[in-house]
Amino acid sequence: MNFAVFIISHKRADRVQTYHALRTAGYTGQIYVVVDDEDPQLDKYKELYSKELIIFAKNDYISKVDTIIRTNQKSSPIYARCFVEYTAKEYKLDAFMMIDDDMPTFRYRWVDGDKARSLSMKIGMDDVLRLYAQYIIDNNIAVTSFVHTMFYVAGVHGLDRRITEQRELNGVFIRNTKFNVDWVGIMRHDMIANLLTAKRGYIWWALPFVVFETLPMNEVGVNEGGMKETYDMLNHYRRSFLGVIASPNCCKIGCANGRIKISCDWSKVYPKIISGRYKREG
Repeated sequence: MNFAVFIISHKRADRVQTYHALRTAGYTGQIYVVVDDEDPQLDKYKELYSKELIIFAKNDYISKVDTIIRTNQKSSPIYARCFVEYTAKEYKLDAFMMIDDDMPTFRYRWVDGDKARSLSMKIGMDDVLRLYAQYIIDNNIAVTSFVHTMFYVAGVHGLDRRITEQRELNGVFIRNTKFNVDWVGIMRHDMIANLLTAKRGYIWWALPFVVFETLPMNEVGVNEGGMKETYDMLNHYRRSFLGVIASPNCCKIGCANGRIKISCDWSKVYPKIISGRYKREG
């Protein structure tokens, strides 16, 4: 199987934590660190990653990407995501992983009786990614992912239901190249791409055997570099409302714990299979 990992990074040349986490977890395959040609730390990236670095021309993708709202803000991974989709096909990959740069740890998770156990990954990432990729190819799934460590915060009670409903992915995208995914929106592009492609029958489904860790919850947008400039520019309401614009039939804006948040009725997203008994005769 032709497979590679693409780590999207911006202004974090000395803090591409995901690269080191993958190698520590036992991944020996191809990794590409993807940065744009306007990154002010470009020389540092070249020094650190050399032949594993891919530099793309951001302006070539400005006109190709639907940001939903008019903006001159270029600090968004949406351009890199579209570049990676194109590059994966150009490299004739069967599957690939597209992942953010701020993940310091991967852990195995499993159920042991009424407990959820975990173990830091020191070996096995080669086999994990091979099996995840083979799974989505064999089952015609567009995207799978690891789950965030918060997935297990409620323990094992109701885990079967949570696994079944775990369709919204973020940060880690293991892609089946056979399916074309359009990344849309200056922000919330992971959720929006999920919504728009799910309506076409694409399946996004996280598998819960590996968890990743990032910043603590409620600290989104505080890590220097990356999308921080865009987070600073767009408040909670504006970036949440992008989902409503993209899919108004199932998304709405609300308020929870004093914060404006978007909520989505996923029952209105996925195509329904209608029983054959409703088939018109003749």
